[in-house]
Amino acid sequence: MKSCRELWRNRKIWWKKYQVAVWMEVIFLAVAAVASGCLYRVERNRQLETARSDMQEIHQQIYLAAEDTGHDEIRKLVTDLMSETVNEKGHAVYAIQLNLYTRAGSSSGVIGEQEMYFAWSTNTEEGIRTEYYTPSIYFSEAEMDGFFGFYKEYGSSQPRRNCYIRQVTGYYTDGGTFYPIEIIFGDHNDEEESYVLRNERAAGNVSEEKLVCRVSDIAIEDLEDPGQVEIGSLSMNLYAAQGDVVCTQPYYDPQTTYGLVTGTVEEETSCSDTECFWTRRVGSNPSIGGYCCSMNADVGQMIRDGGNLKRMVAPVWGYGQCFAAVLIILYLYIRKKKEKLAEMHNTFLNAIAHEMKTPAAVLKNTAECMREGIHPEKQEHYMEIIGQEADHMNELLNSMLIYTRVTDTFYQLQKEECFLETMAREVSRHYQDVLEKKQISLIWDVDQPLAIRCDRKLMEMVVDNLFSNAVKFCRQGGVIRISLTGSAIRVYNEGEEIPAEEMERIWEPLYRADPSRAYEAGSSGMGLAISAAALKLHGADYGVKNVSGGVEFYVKL
Repeated sequence: MKSCRELWRNRKIWWKKYQVAVWMEVIFLAVAAVASGCLYRVERNRQLETARSDMQEIHQQIYLAAEDTGHDEIRKLVTDLMSETVNEKGHAVYAIQLNLYTRAGSSSGVIGEQEMYFAWSTNTEEGIRTEYYTPSIYFSEAEMDGFFGFYKEYGSSQPRRNCYIRQVTGYYTDGGTFYPIEIIFGDHNDEEESYVLRNERAAGNVSEEKLVCRVSDIAIEDLEDPGQVEIGSLSMNLYAAQGDVVCTQPYYDPQTTYGLVTGTVEEETSCSDTECFWTRRVGSNPSIGGYCCSMNADVGQMIRDGGNLKRMVAPVWGYGQCFAAVLIILYLYIRKKKEKLAEMHNTFLNAIAHEMKTPAAVLKNTAECMREGIHPEKQEHYMEIIGQEADHMNELLNSMLIYTRVTDTFYQLQKEECFLETMAREVSRHYQDVLEKKQISLIWDVDQPLAIRCDRKLMEMVVDNLFSNAVKFCRQGGVIRISLTGSAIRVYNEGEEIPAEEMERIWEPLYRADPSRAYEAGSSGMGLAISAAALKLHGADYGVKNVSGGVEFYVKL
């Protein structure tokens, strides 16, 4: 809670800091939404084209059948076509409303009223045998109304179930015809839902020994009491009119059935986005003068179940979000770097001001003493102090100029072949007097040194800074060890260890771990910072670590 209040108080600061990242995410979401909308329209147009093509093909088959077959054959054809679409697409996305007319113009048969058909297919020696059943023949009107009440929303023509037939139980008559007396329905969307359509009157007149259970897509062991079982394929189709939308199992409300054609059947064709309507005359069939056929497509279901939209949209949001995240992370990283550079810049300027303030104050005080004639006998001492401070300021300015130059992005190294051993021995001669004064023992440990390619001036400066640092912090009477192996150099000095929290900061400009050394004549505090910048330009591995009894700096080129 405290953190939330803190965030709220600093909301303006946070918004100023991260508003670019927020706007980047908002722009991505807008672009992804627009792209998804465009992809949806493309997929919808594709599915509409597929639906129109399928409708035309189904209509052509109905037209050919209406020219030379009877009502039963056409009914069987429509049932087969619906079953094929379910098997092919995995769901019913088309519905058919078909009215047949005599040559006089009266209705001679209807497919598509509130009706349900199912088909049973099984393998025989002659091939696949299919039987078609109309449950309304075997079950009472009340029993059928109970099923339709389960299938559709109560008080509405809209379907609420994605029905399928689990099993059919019946018996064989003396003529060898299968007579269904019980149908168990399931719901694809909810496997726990089921409905039993049962003819109690017929079931009471048949002994259990005669009952035969027809099942499909179910294991025999899943049945509670299998008895006589036949394995095959069960498919169902329902027809009814509900307007221009087709659900998983197409269901039509008879109140919205297209008006009957009276008189002469005129030819007419009409297609909209999701519906096609045909009225056509049949010339060669003596029993059928014409028909009125309407087909609807559930394009929304086709888009959802087709999978193409998901496959197209998922990369837009997935890869797009990854790309946006990379941009945001890159922006935050650059911002953090800029903030760190700005902080270092401010720290550097403050350190310069502090470093320059001390010698400037010394120069001012000394000048005032000379102007006012204080201790005239110390005139030479005052002049010596002025010279020392001038040298110190000059050294500090030179060091800063060198650091600025080597940290420049466009600085070009002037590489040539050099030997670290030669550099180290030349540098050590400059500190001979200091070594003798502090009684420091200098030990050389050389093992097959190799020639390296480097910028000689910068590398000499690095070696000099490392040696100077070792001499400065080596204890009185201690040891300095220079180890040279291949292209690596290690400089060890005996003395106090560096605290762990100071290990990284000692490479910063003008940073001194010991506050008591904030100002020291002859020291600019820039040596290790210049060395770090030069070694980065060379791509060298460098660092410092505490070892037994002292500190060791290492460089490997």
